[in-house]
Amino acid sequence: MKKIVLLLVSAGMFAMSGCSGLSTSVQSSNVGIGTTANYQANIHVGEKISGTCSVTKLLGFITLGDTDKEASGVMFESPNASNTSSMAPVFTLFSAVDPVAKCARAAAYNAVVKNGADVIFAPRYTSEISGIPFLFQTINVNLTGYKATINGFTQLDTQKILESRR
Repeated sequence: MKKIVLLLVSAGMFAMSGCSGLSTSVQSSNVGIGTTANYQANIHVGEKISGTCSVTKLLGFITLGDTDKEASGVMFESPNASNTSSMAPVFTLFSAVDPVAKCARAAAYNAVVKNGADVIFAPRYTSEISGIPFLFQTINVNLTGYKATINGFTQLDTQKILESRR
């Protein structure tokens, strides 16, 4: 009997334990420091390219799919961000990151790597979400755009730029 009570107390303590985090922030003001780089990129825009990503969400938090590698700097507004779905606020509450935006970043990475692009010019994202929220959802993102490569930089005449600002 003593072992059963000890086992139940141990299981209860384990069930009530959890992780905690601490975040400390300091109020600060902006410091107005600026620099100017007087260079112009020589960009060549080429053929049309595409990239895709497909993700499956199970139970609202298990993600299966090809989002291991993502491109940074992708400007994508997810349908979840605009609250078009009645479940969007709840879905966002249980998700640390927006899975549609994460899939869009993965699609951009796939397009850049597959086609050897430096930049995607005029990207267009199409996202499709199907399934039952919190149980099973499939997220598909397709990206189309134009391959852009940076061929170098040209230094601009600083004196002419300063005179044109006066």
